[in-house]
Amino acid sequence: MNNKRRKTIGLVINSLENLSADLEDVAQEESDAYENMPESIQQSDRGSNIEDNIYNLEDCISQINDVIDTLSSMIE
Repeated sequence: MNNKRRKTIGLVINSLENLSADLEDVAQEESDAYENMPESIQQSDRGSNIEDNIYNLEDCISQINDVIDTLSSMIE
């Protein structure tokens, strides 16, 4: 791989790292909101939806980090 393509992949990695960090912030905010709800709401459909959102955000973060790892190994 030439330097130009390595540089482009490096920029993509940087963007993905920023995206991952942004999603981590959203997941933490969602988790905090859930934890601050009364237990009766946590056990309701609304609470269940929030838990699903947190799980899905964490899954997305994990997948993005896997892509970052793969791309990083390509340009080493």
